[in-house]
Amino acid sequence: MKKRLIAILMAGVMVLATGCSANVSVDPDTGVVSVNGMPVNELMKDLDPDILKGSDKTDEDNTDEGSIDKIDDGVTEYTGGLRITYPDEFKNAAGVVTAFSGDLERGVYVTELQYRGVPEEWIKEAIDIDDPDPEDVQKYKDTCTVLTYVMSIDGDRDKEALEEVLRDNLSDEEKEMFSGRDLKELCKVDDCTFYRVSTFDKRSVENLDEDFAEEYDKLYGMLDDLLENAEYFKPVHPYADMIGKKIEFTTTDIDGNEITSEEIFSKNKVTMINLWATWCHWCVEELSDLNEMNEQLAKKDCAIIGLLGDGTDEETIKEGKQILKEKGVTYLNILPWEGAIEDDFRIEGWPASFFVDSEGRIIELPVIGADLEAYEETFDLILNSDEPKAEQEALKKEPAVSANDVKQYRIYVSDTEGNPVEGAMVQMCDDSTCKVEKTGEDGIAVFKVSEVEYTVHILKAPKGYKKDSEEYKLPAEYSDLHITLEKE
Repeated sequence: MKKRLIAILMAGVMVLATGCSANVSVDPDTGVVSVNGMPVNELMKDLDPDILKGSDKTDEDNTDEGSIDKIDDGVTEYTGGLRITYPDEFKNAAGVVTAFSGDLERGVYVTELQYRGVPEEWIKEAIDIDDPDPEDVQKYKDTCTVLTYVMSIDGDRDKEALEEVLRDNLSDEEKEMFSGRDLKELCKVDDCTFYRVSTFDKRSVENLDEDFAEEYDKLYGMLDDLLENAEYFKPVHPYADMIGKKIEFTTTDIDGNEITSEEIFSKNKVTMINLWATWCHWCVEELSDLNEMNEQLAKKDCAIIGLLGDGTDEETIKEGKQILKEKGVTYLNILPWEGAIEDDFRIEGWPASFFVDSEGRIIELPVIGADLEAYEETFDLILNSDEPKAEQEALKKEPAVSANDVKQYRIYVSDTEGNPVEGAMVQMCDDSTCKVEKTGEDGIAVFKVSEVEYTVHILKAPKGYKKDSEEYKLPAEYSDLHITLEKE
């Protein structure tokens, strides 16, 4: 699958040198992105250029907008809307079973189960080193296969709608192999329908050694039961709670001139902040197109600005300026401020583009990954509506509920700008009892109770905030609930 799905898949490039259960992090002081402690630019410089290129539409949602994980011994939950309990054959496989999950486009999620036809020990010895052998890198690439995809589409859209989305994200060669028969409905949750996408392209399976090919076939044959016994829930977009958040900062442009968010955003009706990095192939490749787009956007009272995410030292800033010059970029580029990457935008994939209004408030879901078409569609969505879309309002107001693994319920209370609200009195009730806790400085109220279904109320909002009379629901599993209070 291509375009944004390949973007998700290409997150695998970041783990080629470290295996499949990589830990991606950003150094808060330097802005350097690392995988298992190794800077990404160090990982990428020795990789086969063809791997880095991937396709003409590289990676999403990069994933970005998703996660890549080796399966564990317990119930594994994926942002694409399912929880899977893996049998021993998957957990103890001779090869390596991994999975990722993320959104393919608005209201469409994908979860992919992958099989690596090499032992985990081989990955660690051959790939998890500073200078992996190109032949080992190629072997790793060749033995990465797909077991299945699980996709969901919301808005009561049907199979034909999902098939259209899929075909838009396939290469021409894949389109010839794909058939609507490859889509099998699994279940429906609210207005969201889940489908299994059979693995119609098994060319990579031919690269597996005999023993691994046999194991692949065995695991593939178990997928029907595995997915039938999985739990399904409607996905919540990971950035849904950021709509309405106000971005405020003081920083410098790439030439060292001080500039504030108010100066930048007040000049236009809508501004797209494009977070990019010098080491990011896809970020750099789209810069010329972004410059051309910015010139067209000026006619609509809109603009693009760049944020050089790794621009935290003189050498990288110099490199960034050279790249911008070579790509002919004339629009404003700024440098990161403290907390920009991890706190204000909390991005998980590059490039990442956020859309703000003239006051600096995020007004739409971000686009993760290089996707010019998605940028244009988002601008059109915003500009063609005098008032926020109903869906946009729902994302802003509907509290996000997500499972956690800390064995307690946590209620996060923030204002419409994303700041924590201290002193909110939160009540949580089951069928027989109620407990009350106040939010602390971090805006969190913690309830150490058993796992049953609960209702949550804000009994009393702190001074300066409007009363909240809503009743919120929590499932019978430890979860985090995010509630937004409006100021008076």
